[in-house]
Amino acid sequence: MRKIDQKGFTLVELLAVIALSSIILAVGYSILFSMMKSAEQSTLQTKLRNESILITQQFDQAMLNIDLIERTGTPNADGTFQSFQGIDQRINEEQPDQVETLVVPFEITADGKLLINHRQMNADGYSLAKTMFKQVNGNLQVYYVIEELKTHKQFTFFKLYNLQGE
Repeated sequence: MRKIDQKGFTLVELLAVIALSSIILAVGYSILFSMMKSAEQSTLQTKLRNESILITQQFDQAMLNIDLIERTGTPNADGTFQSFQGIDQRINEEQPDQVETLVVPFEITADGKLLINHRQMNADGYSLAKTMFKQVNGNLQVYYVIEELKTHKQFTFFKLYNLQGE
């Protein structure tokens, strides 16, 4: 028992304060951890979307004057393929009765690089190995699958290109 003139805390009071402090710290840590994980996921999704924007801008630029395509390599059973040559046919300015042909190779390599005219378009930390092309009714369908290599998170989308010469 405590005398009325003694000052200080009892052992039970100290244990109660320590227990309450531990509970508050555990809840706070849990909230902080979930917020950090959510921020990390959001950052990863943003990076994947930014990479997809850069890739599609470069692909759009390369496809700008492509009139038709010729598949290279063997197509898959569903008609998709991972490499083709884009053909740009232009009228010769000096000799208008002649057509100039420019061939631009497009390829998804086995290690996931998108090569357009033998230049890599995707950043090193990303793979497009599951990206597929398909030619249907004079259009080129591109099924983009961009994978971040460290976390294996994927961003998938579809884009349609109208071929002018078809």
